Amino acid sequence: MRSARRCVLVAAIVAVAGCAHDCTKIGCIAGVDIAVTKEFAVDVLPVSVTTCADDVCNTGRIDKSMTAPDRTTFGVGGSVVLEEKRERDVAVTFEVRSVSTGEVLVKASGTARLVRSQPNGDGCEPVCYGANLTYPGTGDLLEDQ
Repeated sequence: MRSARRCVLVAAIVAVAGCAHDCTKIGCIAGVDIAVTKEFAVDVLPVSVTTCADDVCNTGRIDKSMTAPDRTTFGVGGSVVLEEKRERDVAVTFEVRSVSTGEVLVKASGTARLVRSQPNGDGCEPVCYGANLTYPGTGDLLEDQ
């Protein structure tokens, strides 16, 4: 009887070990990313770009030195990192403003659903909660499907 139990125990250990897999090292960041389809004239630079999700905001700046010398337009995008541990809806705002004139070039808002992702597969870290939105050039932020 003991040898039968040992065989079952050894078989169970082998089965569990055979199911284990190596995790890759793909990372992820919890938060919201905004893609902007509209381009802006280089003449409006520098600009500040502010992205907020609920009460967490990130502001960056784009200067002429950050664009290619032969370009007449430039693109923007926004992101904000969150310390999320669950799926939920967040209120998102996005603003692009000329630093020199104060003119608001874009002011948009929307709601994003933070969705769980595990890029290295089940049982592997990290686990992140994020959302992707698009600003189509006018109107509100649209959630990517």
